[in-house]
Amino acid sequence: MASPRFSDSRLRLGLAVAAVVSALAIGVTVWVEGWRSLAVYSLTQPAGERTAEYVLVGLTYTLMSAQGRPKYRIDARIMTRYINDRNTEFLDPVFHLYRPGESPLQARADWAQLSRKKDRLVLKGDVIVEQPQTQARRTYTVKTSEALVLPDQEVATTDRPLTLYGTNFYIESVGGRINLRTQKVHFFKEVKGIYEP
Repeated sequence: MASPRFSDSRLRLGLAVAAVVSALAIGVTVWVEGWRSLAVYSLTQPAGERTAEYVLVGLTYTLMSAQGRPKYRIDARIMTRYINDRNTEFLDPVFHLYRPGESPLQARADWAQLSRKKDRLVLKGDVIVEQPQTQARRTYTVKTSEALVLPDQEVATTDRPLTLYGTNFYIESVGGRINLRTQKVHFFKEVKGIYEP
């Protein structure tokens, strides 16, 4: 008995359909994998606690200025926006404060909370603030356990022990206020350090 034969055109059509289906399957898989880190959930917590409006996983949050330029950016592993107080919380955030013509200042923490007006950012945990070297600014690093950043005023403050160091200085203090624009620092108390001109 002779086996049925397909015409060349039917064979080509079958191969073309198989190729298109395979390409679509691969394309959808790549698209889903690319967006897998951005998962959106709707959560409700027990009564008496705050209620999450939404949770985003693996994100970059950028606030733009009135001139349409990035004002600041927060990269985080998880972001949760709460209905009750309209505050937004971030896990493992990296805060980037942009200034025209300069490299952005960066602050890292274990946790952060952005106020509903987006004018106050509280950083907690292992807080590290780094100013990169520029022609106009010297590089420095601040380490503390909690800090309040006022992005509009370009000010960071803490009442916790802090360490401020750079290439030629090392200072410890309990509490301090840093003007991120001018780099002027006001230490609150128990200040000690080393400075080499």
